[in-house]
Amino acid sequence: MGLEQYSQEIKGLYHTYYNEFKFWLAAVETRYQELPAEILNELRAFTDHISRCYLNGISNKKIKENLERAENHLNRACFDCVKTLVISYFDEINNFEDTTKNFDLSLVQNGEFYVEYRHLKQAAEEKFRLAKKTEKDDRIIDYKDVSFENFQNAFNKYNSLVELINKNLVHIDWAKRKKTTKKILVSCAVIIYTTIIAPIIGPQIVGFIKKLLELIRSIAPTSFP
Repeated sequence: MGLEQYSQEIKGLYHTYYNEFKFWLAAVETRYQELPAEILNELRAFTDHISRCYLNGISNKKIKENLERAENHLNRACFDCVKTLVISYFDEINNFEDTTKNFDLSLVQNGEFYVEYRHLKQAAEEKFRLAKKTEKDDRIIDYKDVSFENFQNAFNKYNSLVELINKNLVHIDWAKRKKTTKKILVSCAVIIYTTIIAPIIGPQIVGFIKKLLELIRSIAPTSFP
């Protein structure tokens, strides 16, 4: 009868696995196309402790211990998924800013994009800093507590930020092209002036200035050496 009295607890663990963990797992797989080792290790440990509950002759005490450990590993697996996603988003935003640092993002959507972008980015970074701070708090043991919640909040903000970027990719590309076109036109103008115009009008300008100075001297000779 030992295992039967824990059937609801086992069912609850698989309910958490199916309704919570699988969502985060799918999100990680979508971004990485593979699972990080730490998540796989937690998942392996979870299933290992569940399987131990079905050993012949296992005591109720051992069943309870294994279920508690299985729950801890499942919670940790969820936590690692969320943390992995937040770090991935953080890196993606940094890469976005590296590729757009040479032009003005305020050109996108008449400045509306940049205002919302800065707001979301600041909120995401604040949540991320708070999440890392609480993660290091030795008083926190349960990974479904405030630490997990803070990483989840950071994920939500970064996810909104990435969605904002993706929604405005066409406008961002237009701003890039406008900046590039302007640089090309300026470069062409400089080349044309230095190679074509300057050699032609340069001597004329010099001659004009000399004649102007001679005229001024003739009018006010004492003002010039």
